[in-house]
Amino acid sequence: QIKIILILLSFIFLFLVGFYVKESIRNRQINDKLKTIASEVEPQTKQEIEQETIQNEVKASQSEIPETEPQTEPQTELETNLETKENAENKVVHKNVEHVNVPTTFNKEVSFQNLHNENNDYLFWLYIPKTKIDYPVMMSRDNKDYLHSSFYKEKLYSGTLFIDALSNKKENQENLIVYGHNMKDGSMFGTLKKLRSEKYFNEHKFIEIYTETEKRVYLIFAVREVSSNMSLLHYKLDRFTNEEYIQDARNNNIHFREFEDQYKNNQIMTLSTCMSNDAKRLIINAVLLYKTDL
Repeated sequence: QIKIILILLSFIFLFLVGFYVKESIRNRQINDKLKTIASEVEPQTKQEIEQETIQNEVKASQSEIPETEPQTEPQTELETNLETKENAENKVVHKNVEHVNVPTTFNKEVSFQNLHNENNDYLFWLYIPKTKIDYPVMMSRDNKDYLHSSFYKEKLYSGTLFIDALSNKKENQENLIVYGHNMKDGSMFGTLKKLRSEKYFNEHKFIEIYTETEKRVYLIFAVREVSSNMSLLHYKLDRFTNEEYIQDARNNNIHFREFEDQYKNNQIMTLSTCMSNDAKRLIINAVLLYKTDL
């Protein structure tokens, strides 16, 4: 009997390995096809690329130009001492703020129309430079639609990335939540767990998305293990302040990056994936740094 059980277990194991290998290959083939479709855009000339880069650098730098301070009456010694004390306190509070060099060039050219023609649930392309995360993102009326379905709505265990179905502002939602499976082969959001490493977190700071009308870059500011309870703050789509959301991330995180105040009221993006413990989720929080029209 033990021999028969071992033989059966071996067959089951081989079947499962074969299934996952087949699914992994199929997933990769679909995504390679979509990348080809997405990249079928009119190539820019060298002059157009240079002009776009200059325009983007000007736009990014404009937000960093300090306003000219109006001239004021000379301060008294008491006022100067009070201000010095206040500045010292502020420096303590913000001593870990990281100055970020905002990327003004983008790594991809994505044709929204080509992908939308293939499936009108397509919303935008998501890419994290120097990682495997390079996928289309969908939106439908039900979060289950792409949980285990391919871009082409065929059965696929790894599913497709999608935003929360209740995001009535679509890619402009206050908290743009993107869901994806934590696949063992590293596909979908299977590599997000690498951000637990401080070195990896520091080397992979940015997320790019390509919508119908814009290119955007976000700064990753938090890696967190959170409750899977969808009613809690970290899964709210709106009706929260950025201040309370960021503070919640600051209080409970694996890694947290302090960033400059000028970005703190910008849109938040959350990447969410499952963990071995069903009561927990791994989420990555990012804040919008920069966007430019297509």
